[in-house]
Amino acid sequence: MKTFKSSLFSKMLDFGTPEKFQNLYEGVKQIADFFEVPLPEEKIQSIAEKTTFRTMSSEAPQRLGGFAPIIFRKGVVGDWKTLFTEAQSQKWMQNLKSV
Repeated sequence: MKTFKSSLFSKMLDFGTPEKFQNLYEGVKQIADFFEVPLPEEKIQSIAEKTTFRTMSSEAPQRLGGFAPIIFRKGVVGDWKTLFTEAQSQKWMQNLKSV
């Protein structure tokens, strides 16, 4: 069993904190390396550029229509609560306490 556990967890990618992926180029490179997918430097750079918030949010209206402002918006900690009704908030807190 010990061997199974060690082999099971030996190939896990630790995303760590959000700061770890502030450098998207390094983040894409790390993910590609983890999955053992060889990517040329140009492709890594292209993926990094296409996955910035600015790029995705600017292209969102053409791809997502009216959902774009909902998905790509500048949020603040706890702001998600404003999207719930009072009943939904109570149910969420009830479920959270049971975990």
